[in-house]
Amino acid sequence: MNRTPYAMASQMWNGIKDFTPEEFGTVDMNGILIYTLQKMRTYINRRIFVHCGFEFRDSGGYHPLKMAADIHIHGLHVVDQYLIAERFDAFNGIGVYPWGLHIDTRPNPKTNIDSRWGCLEQGKYVKLDHEFFKRIL
Repeated sequence: MNRTPYAMASQMWNGIKDFTPEEFGTVDMNGILIYTLQKMRTYINRRIFVHCGFEFRDSGGYHPLKMAADIHIHGLHVVDQYLIAERFDAFNGIGVYPWGLHIDTRPNPKTNIDSRWGCLEQGKYVKLDHEFFKRIL
């Protein structure tokens, strides 16, 4: 069985107060992702909804590697969600959608050109810039 880098073991979930393996679709998600999400949840003191964790995709990406999650933070505008996610160094990939965020713990630095993006229409990804944020506001 291929294990994700820094994979969570069953007993490690005992230290995670606000999330369960079922929300992510597997026990062995990337531990850095899970522990950082827990830190974020504690920091903001708001519920974080997990829309997708592990998911096989023909297109690849970090969901099949168990290193990504699609989330939204209860009661916050997506721009505020993005600004909060940026505070956490482990989130090297952040995508901004009208409904929430994609976050991942990709090994590439967050300064890489493809580490931040926006998406207003399914399948159409754009850079995060003034125009994107004007449209999303």
